[in-house]
This record gives sequence, C-alpha cells and structure tokens, in this order.
Amino acid sequence: MNKQQLASTIWQSANQMRSKIEANEYKDYILGFMFYKYLSDSEVSLGVCETPEPT
Repeated sequence: MNKQQLASTIWQSANQMRSKIEANEYKDYILGFMFYKYLSDSEVSLGVCETPEPT
C-alpha cells in the first residue's frame, strides 16, 4: 500500500465514521479527542518524571 492509497483509505473511514454529521461539526469531536489524547500523554509523562525514588 502506498501513501496515496493509505490517505484514501483513511479519508474513506473518516467519512464512514462521520456519517451524516457535517464536516465542521465532526471537526469539533476530533479536536476534542486529540486534545484529550494530548492531556493523557502529558499526564503520563509527568507521572513518570515525578515518581519518587525508592528509599
């Protein structure tokens, strides 16, 4: 599978998931998920850095 085929497949699956929702409304959901993922990753990295050393 080349990059163009991959991009086409991703767009097709995004259109299927979006169903009858307008693209501008769908964007709000996706941006929310991306922000949640960012927060989740940030929390994990902070948790790793702030772990106390065993005594």
